[in-house]
Amino acid sequence: MILGAAEVGYVEMMAETVTAGDPTYTGPLAGVSLGLPVYHVTEPEIKAAVNPDIYRDQVELLEMVLDVESIWSRMADIRQRYPQ
Repeated sequence: MILGAAEVGYVEMMAETVTAGDPTYTGPLAGVSLGLPVYHVTEPEIKAAVNPDIYRDQVELLEMVLDVESIWSRMADIRQRYPQ
């Protein structure tokens, strides 16, 4: 799954929800592990897989204003905690 949210905490919660289940235990995915691999649209693996012109037009500006290092770190933590 590719996420594109801008806030680090929100990205982490969405990533955990689609990998291990809803961490708040309030939604329909409470305790339901989908085990989906999860990445943020700004991560190098995704950037390398996207047409450079499309990435530049659709994502590059977002990448400049986000705390991408924190987002990438959280995504790596989620993937490590819940390996596929």
